[in-house]
Amino acid sequence: MVALSQQFCKQNTLELDKLTIDTRVTNFTDSSKVPSKPKNGRYISGMYIEGARFDLEKFIIKKQKPKILI
Repeated sequence: MVALSQQFCKQNTLELDKLTIDTRVTNFTDSSKVPSKPKNGRYISGMYIEGARFDLEKFIIKKQKPKILI
């Protein structure tokens, strides 16, 4: 994400320390189902939440299940 931020700032002549990141969760579970590359930003897969889990059906963050790390 740091590299994406640096690339965006360089392309748009912005200061890196003034950049904010907007993160949105999509319902794409397979990269072949992504319709097209976004105009600004990128799709990222393989992100992990430490100490929590994401419910794909309800699109909410939930408590981590006991003894399950990933």
